[in-house]
Amino acid sequence: MVRNALSRKLIRDIWKNRMQFLAVILLCALGTWLFSGLDAAWRMIDLSANTYFEEQNLADLWVTLQPVDRQTLKTIELTDGVERLQARATVNMDTDLDNDSSLMVTAVDRPSEINIPLMYEGEPLADNDLRGCLLDDAFAKANNLHPGDSIGLKWQGQTWRYIIRGTCLSPEYVALSKNVVKDPSTYGFIIVNHDSIPMLPLSSVVVELSEGADEEAVKVSISEAYPEALIIDHASHTATHGVQKDVDMFRNLSYLFPLLAYFIAALIVLTTITRMLENQRVQMGTLKALGYRDGQMLRHYLSYALYPSLIGSVLGLVVGRLTLPDLLWVLEEVQFSLPYRIQAPVSPGQIGACVLCVALAVGICYKTYRSNAKEQTASLLRPKPPKAGKRLLLERWTALWNRLGFNGKMVVRNLLRNKVRTLMSFMGVFMCTALLITSLGLQDSVQFFVDKYYRGTVQYTVRAGLTGSAGEADAYRKRVDAERTEAVMDMTVSARSGTDSRTIVMSIMEDDQQLMNFGPGETWMPMPVDGVMVTQKMAEVLHIGVGDPIQLWLTGDDEPIHTYVESIASVTVGQNVYMSRTLWEEQNKGGFVPTALHVKNPTEAGLRYLKDLDELDELLYPTEQGQDTLKILDSLSQIFGLMSAAALGLAFVVLYNMGLLNFMERSREYATLKVLGYHQKEIRRLITTENNLLTGLGILCALWPGRFLTGLVLKLAESDTMVFASTVKLPSYAIACVVTYLFSWLITKLLTRKVKTIDMVEALKSVE
Repeated sequence: MVRNALSRKLIRDIWKNRMQFLAVILLCALGTWLFSGLDAAWRMIDLSANTYFEEQNLADLWVTLQPVDRQTLKTIELTDGVERLQARATVNMDTDLDNDSSLMVTAVDRPSEINIPLMYEGEPLADNDLRGCLLDDAFAKANNLHPGDSIGLKWQGQTWRYIIRGTCLSPEYVALSKNVVKDPSTYGFIIVNHDSIPMLPLSSVVVELSEGADEEAVKVSISEAYPEALIIDHASHTATHGVQKDVDMFRNLSYLFPLLAYFIAALIVLTTITRMLENQRVQMGTLKALGYRDGQMLRHYLSYALYPSLIGSVLGLVVGRLTLPDLLWVLEEVQFSLPYRIQAPVSPGQIGACVLCVALAVGICYKTYRSNAKEQTASLLRPKPPKAGKRLLLERWTALWNRLGFNGKMVVRNLLRNKVRTLMSFMGVFMCTALLITSLGLQDSVQFFVDKYYRGTVQYTVRAGLTGSAGEADAYRKRVDAERTEAVMDMTVSARSGTDSRTIVMSIMEDDQQLMNFGPGETWMPMPVDGVMVTQKMAEVLHIGVGDPIQLWLTGDDEPIHTYVESIASVTVGQNVYMSRTLWEEQNKGGFVPTALHVKNPTEAGLRYLKDLDELDELLYPTEQGQDTLKILDSLSQIFGLMSAAALGLAFVVLYNMGLLNFMERSREYATLKVLGYHQKEIRRLITTENNLLTGLGILCALWPGRFLTGLVLKLAESDTMVFASTVKLPSYAIACVVTYLFSWLITKLLTRKVKTIDMVEALKSVE
């Protein structure tokens, strides 16, 4: 009977305070939704990719050197820590299809035991099959090709025709794109036997390490035997680096932004539960007077926190795992070709977030109950007397205080008398505004980051990619009708400084190049004369600065280029090293053979000339590349959009809940004002003035923290190839401030309607 009576009381209290209980549920759900969703997303991507890589035996190292002969293979195979290896040749070839498509050709020396293709249709490639091939499944579908069809490959004036034995995916071509965005209709991969193209030299070796092998030691051993070799590991290979970059980004975001939301939610839950229990003082005294034991009352009042926090936490966990991973997986498919998705189990972190949320609410409830339960029954049966008024510090500033009217003095006293209530309301507005500024600023920064490079750093109109049969740079300048034409020679090198090394692109540019701005703020910077220019992110990765030595190893060259860092380039996209044409020619490493032309404002005749070049590979336009980069970063934009939605939801719940609690707590004061002759409009005006003051102060104080959080989140999302530029545009500040104020204004309107519902007798009861 006792249990039933307390259960009925609990149900009645929940219904009477349903908005407060609902607020606790929503706040706990918001606190766990973003964290559990992002945590489940990065774990799903990581588990799916690593399972795929392990099952298809993705290589541990890619070693590029020329030539690869039997002695080379034997030397690498005998290196301590090497389990097995496989030689192959890789080269881009055009197809004979009508869409100007090309394929990354992988000619294997023997059946694949490393980087094993995952078959979709057809049958695997036999080791003695000189006419068959395996084709990228995405490329085949985009071009309506099937097993049994034929496809031709063009290279050095010859065409090789192959029969498609099957379509597949390859673990090393998870992120395969010719330019910025993956386009399977025009670019993919194809696997053939090396004997079918015997004139194609073996140029690389893929290596599988034995279990427990020291990867760095193996790389050092291979480098000592072949200093000219370019060695790529999982940290720098496109397949694994791209996936791991997104995993790290989502992992970092899963801790930073949700924790901020969780922090403000915890503060409001603390205030809500504390006030709910303080409003139960008289009922606590009544239960004590009726003979209820302390243990029974404790379990009853702990239910005020346990049930809503448990429901909210579990709801956030479930909804987060069901929504965010699916959304982010769709965005990942734009960049990566993963064959399947494996849902990661609930992690200890997700469970811990729920437990922490419930423990916090229950702990707050327990502390509040114990402080009230210590009082005598007679004391609890009386309403808690209001705090005695105190002279404010502001009152000592008589010049200002005397200028305030009666209503102004009342507002200031009300705000400063209950500092906890004022602080919680202020923090609600402050954190919500800061989160909104952060989420909007992140989207501004992504757009600014792309524009900074493609409209600031890049000054050419079109980039014409050339094949290995390119002519002299001076000849192109004379024949291309344009405002300015510059030749560029790109090559892959191994940049080494001390124990640090990275395989990067070295761009050799004209001494007087004008079409790339490498200086701070997208200003022009002259090409270095005696040394090289290194991008700022690469300088961080290699731990070098201006004046430090650097070695540049070319493929197939056993003697590196010894030089130093003469300047640092402020570039956000693509972390390279830049060298002047004069310095390159002084190295005696070969002639200056352009791989691309940077052309500014070509005429129609100039564009036609470029398009008619036999050695033309492709034409790239910076404006289109910028849009493609935005597509790649779409996953970030979607995350930031979710943050905006979470901040808006948090803002509404927090502001409404705090406003409702404040109104209930001050109902006695409003009833007193009614007795003194105040009209309802005047009381509403007082409430509105007080809320506007708090809202304005919270908004103003959140402007700089919002900008700071934007930079912090972007720093966590950076990779070795991108430097995000943090910026928050004025419209974003305005939107965040206006939205927060409108929420506060709307909630104030809803609350001021309750003035006419105040029960005068109940509100004015006092201690006898």
